[in-house]
Amino acid sequence: MADKATISECFVLLKLNWPDYATKHYASKDESKAFLGLVEDVLGDIPNEILRAATLDCITHCSYWPRISDLRESAAGIMMNQLQIPTSGEAWAEVNTAIHESKPHLHAWSHVFIKQALDAIGGLKAYAMSQEQEQSIWRTHFLKAYEALFAKEQARLRTLPQIRQMGERLESERKVLSLESGQKPGEP
Repeated sequence: MADKATISECFVLLKLNWPDYATKHYASKDESKAFLGLVEDVLGDIPNEILRAATLDCITHCSYWPRISDLRESAAGIMMNQLQIPTSGEAWAEVNTAIHESKPHLHAWSHVFIKQALDAIGGLKAYAMSQEQEQSIWRTHFLKAYEALFAKEQARLRTLPQIRQMGERLESERKVLSLESGQKPGEP
């Protein structure tokens, strides 16, 4: 995770690229220290090498001093690329290859999202048993499920761990309250 040395190094890179902005907005040590503290709180969960890469990405693509959200967005994009998630078209092609294997249920999926999306729409066995004219319907549902998983992962990477933890805690508390009131989990 990003340490103070890496955050300071990234700050120096930004100051070198936008010296006028840095001089105007971070002239005093107090301003610089406050900014670095904020960056540490908001970007501290990002690995050092990813934060460096995100800083360089912003330097090459931003025409202005990047906001912290720009750095976080860039870092999330870099981390998504590292996950090597197949495109939805590649994933669907893999599904169609798998159903023609001698033991499709033993297929080693290139990414867990493919299996999760397929399971969400009924599974490989159900797809294999479907009629040929239903393939476009299966494809549509698979792509929607797959893209939802992709979007959820993007959102997870963009979201601060503190916010995710708070959401998980609130969801847990909601479940406890619903059980205490006699509701089944998942009911409104």
